[in-house]
Amino acid sequence: MCYDDSIVGYLLLGICFEGDDTLLRRIILVAISFTLMTVLFDCGNETEETTDAISESDPSETTGSEGNDPVFLYEISEDQATITGVTDLGDDTTIMIVPDYVDGYPVVAIGSSAFNYRIHLVEIILPEGLRVIGSHAFENCRSLETITLPSSLTLIQMGAFGYCSALESLDLPAGITEIWQQTFWNSGLTSIDIPEGVTILEMEAFMGCANLESISLPSTLLSIGSNCFNGCSSLGSIDIPDSVTGVLHQTFIGCSSLTSIHLSSGMTSIPDSFLEGTGIGSIVLPSSISGIGTRAFANCPDLTYLFIPQTVNNIGTEAFLNDPLLTIELATTEAHWFWGENWNCGRPVIYGTATW
Repeated sequence: MCYDDSIVGYLLLGICFEGDDTLLRRIILVAISFTLMTVLFDCGNETEETTDAISESDPSETTGSEGNDPVFLYEISEDQATITGVTDLGDDTTIMIVPDYVDGYPVVAIGSSAFNYRIHLVEIILPEGLRVIGSHAFENCRSLETITLPSSLTLIQMGAFGYCSALESLDLPAGITEIWQQTFWNSGLTSIDIPEGVTILEMEAFMGCANLESISLPSTLLSIGSNCFNGCSSLGSIDIPDSVTGVLHQTFIGCSSLTSIHLSSGMTSIPDSFLEGTGIGSIVLPSSISGIGTRAFANCPDLTYLFIPQTVNNIGTEAFLNDPLLTIELATTEAHWFWGENWNCGRPVIYGTATW
């Protein structure tokens, strides 16, 4: 409580005075009023100073604001955390370490688009315990050269590393079973080994990876999606394991450096524009093939030889268009009646001895 001894004195003087001097009483009242105003003003200042001191010491006002230390945003589900973004990440920050726990919750996932367009990041380290990388999570991190993926990781979703143009290689953990759509499209990958256990390469997974020179496919692979390697102009050779039974259209279109390919014995057809625009020199189709798609081998300027087994009963239009050096060898004594008159696009044919 605020008080002043002068107030007490004035009050006693006023009470004890018994005369009729009105002027003196007025002087005493004015003095009391002035003293009260001064005391009240001083009490207000003391209250403000106390409030300011509390605010300065409140830790909630400074959390995450020291230097350029990143503050990770997250969501909680079933007592597990999904990182959804980051703040306080300065332009001079080139290395980011994602924590394994946030506020006591284990980090199990990186959310969709959580770190996309972080163009200054060069290296990212992800924690053990992480299981999922969401769609477009690191897309357009154009300076990213190194990312450490934990052994606990089982799922990388669509476009996660798209347009990471400085990312030349990374090690995929053994728990991955699918490479999703556009996962690495237009990235800077030069080589990659797909681990055993992966069964699917979805559409456009490596599309536009112009620097990709080599890729190793696992014996567990079952299918390859459309445009999977479209535009991988540095890819020189590829071995499609015999486990693969399904390959969709335009798989290697525009792979101009592709000169060697091993076809799976499990494939039953050559899809549309399968090797269009490649540098392939010769190819022998396996006996499992029953059909050749439209423009399957079109615009292959270096293709000199192609063998067609007796099992092929359908050939699409323009399958051998603009192949100036090509000679086709048939296993049969004549072309199948279903192929049409210009099935060979005017290229010379060597006939075999087998009959339909």
